[in-house]
Amino acid sequence: MSSLTYVEKEKAATFFGFSHGYIFTFLDKHDIPFNKYNTQRMIRDACGIDIFADEEFNLSQERCIRKIWDEKDDVTAGKLLKVMLDYYRAVANWDWDWREKDDYQFLRGVEKRLLSSKSINLPTIGGYDLSLLKEDIRQHFANNTPELVLDHLHTFASHFFREISIKHGIKIANDNGENYSLDTVVANLKNYYRDENYFDSEFCVVAIQNTINIFAKFNQIRNTRSFSHPNTVLSKVEAEYVVRIVSDTIQFVDQIEKLHPQSDDLPF
Repeated sequence: MSSLTYVEKEKAATFFGFSHGYIFTFLDKHDIPFNKYNTQRMIRDACGIDIFADEEFNLSQERCIRKIWDEKDDVTAGKLLKVMLDYYRAVANWDWDWREKDDYQFLRGVEKRLLSSKSINLPTIGGYDLSLLKEDIRQHFANNTPELVLDHLHTFASHFFREISIKHGIKIANDNGENYSLDTVVANLKNYYRDENYFDSEFCVVAIQNTINIFAKFNQIRNTRSFSHPNTVLSKVEAEYVVRIVSDTIQFVDQIEKLHPQSDDLPF
C-alpha cells in the first residue's frame, strides 16, 4: 500500500471532485465530460493497469482510484497523482481561488514525495499480524533502512512460500515434522511448476532454479547478517539489493499463481 495518509487522500478526493463514484465531477459545468473510458486511459497510461481487463477493477471510477491509492506502492500512486494533476492543470482554464492554488501546490508536494520514495511490492497475505509485518517492511524500505527489513522479509517469505506449497499439496516438512528450510521449500515449488507446465518459457524455469541458491544465501544472511541475532548487519547497499531480489521473486510467484487457470486465491 502507498504511504498516502487519510488527510492526503481526502484532500485529493475533494480537489479532484470525487462524488458518488465519479471523479472530476466539477468538469460537468464546464462542458468537459469525463467518463470511465477517460479514467481507463488515464490509469493505463499512468500505472500500466487496464481497469477494463482486470476484474478486480470492476468498480466505479472513484473506487478504482482509491484501490490504487490503498493497495499499490508509492511510485505507482505518485504516477497516477501526477497524471491527474497534469490533466487538472490542462483543463482548468478558469480563475483559481486561493484554496485551489493551495491544494494544487500541496498535492504536487505529495506527488514529489511519492515518486522519490523507494518502494517494493509484496502481495497481501494472511491476517492482521502479517499485514503489520508487510507494513513494517514497506515503511523501513521507504525510509532507506533496508537492513532493518531482512529479518522480517525472511519471515514473510517463509509464510508466503509455505502456504502456496500447502495449497498444492507439496510437503513443507520431513517425516519427523521438521520444517524444510526456505530454499528447500522454493526448490520443491519450482519442481511442481516445472512438472505442471506453469511457465510458457524455459527462461522462467531456469530463473526460478537460480533463486534456490539465492534463498539459501538469504537464509544465511538472515541468521548471520540481520537483526534476528546480535550480528554485524549487512551494508545498506547490499541489503537493498537482497530485499529487491527477494521481493521481486515473491511478486512474480504471486502473479503466476493468480494467472494460472488452476490457481485459486491463497487460503490465508
